[in-house]
Amino acid sequence: MEQTPYFPNSESTLRGSALPQLHILSWRDDSPHSGLPPDSNMDHVHCLARATREDFWARKDIERVSEEIDGDNNIKPFVKIDVEIIQHFSHEHHLRYHKSCNSNYENKHCQACCLQIIVSESFYGCMQCDFVLHEACANLPFKKNHAIHTHPLILHPFPLKQKFKAFVNGMFACNGCDQLNCGFVYKCGEKGCGFQLDVRCASFTSPTIHGNYHQHDHPLFFTKTRGTCMSCRSSKCSSYLLECRKCNFVLGLKCATLPIVAQYKHNGYRLTLCYGQQNTRNLQYWCEKCKLKMDEKTWFYSCISHKVNLHVKCLLGADIYLKPHHIINISGEEVEIVRNDGSSQAFCYVCGRRCVDMFKFRWLDRYSCTFLCIVTFFL
Repeated sequence: MEQTPYFPNSESTLRGSALPQLHILSWRDDSPHSGLPPDSNMDHVHCLARATREDFWARKDIERVSEEIDGDNNIKPFVKIDVEIIQHFSHEHHLRYHKSCNSNYENKHCQACCLQIIVSESFYGCMQCDFVLHEACANLPFKKNHAIHTHPLILHPFPLKQKFKAFVNGMFACNGCDQLNCGFVYKCGEKGCGFQLDVRCASFTSPTIHGNYHQHDHPLFFTKTRGTCMSCRSSKCSSYLLECRKCNFVLGLKCATLPIVAQYKHNGYRLTLCYGQQNTRNLQYWCEKCKLKMDEKTWFYSCISHKVNLHVKCLLGADIYLKPHHIINISGEEVEIVRNDGSSQAFCYVCGRRCVDMFKFRWLDRYSCTFLCIVTFFL
């Protein structure tokens, strides 16, 4: 499954393409690739990179780095070596810029947002190993203020404070969308505050323009007021929501950060996030995977040319923001996240059902279909 990341801001606007019976959610990126000039502040970058590689952001390094960032808000996340090569603070090797994906980087996942690199995307790839970053992710700022938190947030390449801290290491829960993640994290720089956001939620500003829901073009603002998410139709979508004060609807951050484009692994079709016509009685949508009728009022993925539709969960799975070969530690046991792309699907050791999502969890000679199943086993 290939996915396109979405990093909204107050100046970028999502526009929907008016296709028959479907509203496609697309986005426009007006920021061209532009190299940064050589940064004279090399010490800060090398300091941060050294802390990441050697000490995995031990507490003393976090506090020292936070103080340096507080004193200089213009610290860049990488040093430009030449026109196409950078040294990013999160990685020990040099990264080379690629305007689009090629066969050497197929099935690679961005280390920051966890989404797969697709053909049309620009990215930075390591010259010595498999480490890759979307261009947008490589330019994520070290420090930012966010509308849903009072303290500044600082970017870290590894999760620091897990929701299940008692027995899980290597994964964190975003306080914005409530989803598990093993990518980069924006953590509060205030001592004693455990607030954290994944890079997708942290990239939202308030107000923002999102999507073309019924040609909707009004600004959305962050809110904790409960309501039914216009995407998934659930009142429990996320802890934080985006609210249109004119139309009186809300969009949960879990749905707001869904990838715009994803690829179905079984046939290679690229599907786009969209929603159906709500006032059409004669048209029906059926999920290609589960074969069940779809609710045209909820968002789903569709390939118009091949007439393929899938539920969001059927395409993306229960745990969206995972990376292959990433290791988490549960109660002292190492568990590896692996692709579920074999010719035969394994059975979950915990629930007994087949593993059908994009990823599965492996430990010893056993497999688990979801994070929930494996956590249940170790409880």
